[in-house]
Amino acid sequence: MPIIGTKYRLFIFVVESNPDCVARLMQGLEVPEQSLIKAFSSGESFIDFFPKSKIPKRKLILIFLGYTFSDEANQNMMNGIEILETVKMLNPAVHVVMLTHNGEQEYGGHAKSMGANSCIMKDESMVIRANSLIRLFLSEKKLGNRRRQLKVAAVSWLVALVCFLLSVGVSCFS
Repeated sequence: MPIIGTKYRLFIFVVESNPDCVARLMQGLEVPEQSLIKAFSSGESFIDFFPKSKIPKRKLILIFLGYTFSDEANQNMMNGIEILETVKMLNPAVHVVMLTHNGEQEYGGHAKSMGANSCIMKDESMVIRANSLIRLFLSEKKLGNRRRQLKVAAVSWLVALVCFLLSVGVSCFS
């Protein structure tokens, strides 16, 4: 599979088995133009895709992840915690937001201890909360980039200053 990260700066993956929840998120997310949004109905399909996608680690990757998954035979598949553990093992910098039902809130604390950034309820405010988190993660990424640029500029300035002082010192002793 080719690298899909060359033209996108934000990757959003919705890993959720409830088609209504997926549709609401996919239609309601407000993202910049250079974004890729892709949905998966099972953790297995996402875990198969993710390592092959070869997204550069410096890109912002956000996963909205459900907790409970089952197939047509109503057999349990990988749950959200297992998917979260696998994703964090593959790329610890990935942002994961757990999507929970009323009966699943107790998993939120455990998910956060495993590396999830946040948990949101699958209710009427889900899309609003998801968009707020997207804006938060984008601004954090932008701030990190600015800090990195500032460090590079400071080092460059110091190198130029040292070179100048050395050239002045050499000309004084000549």
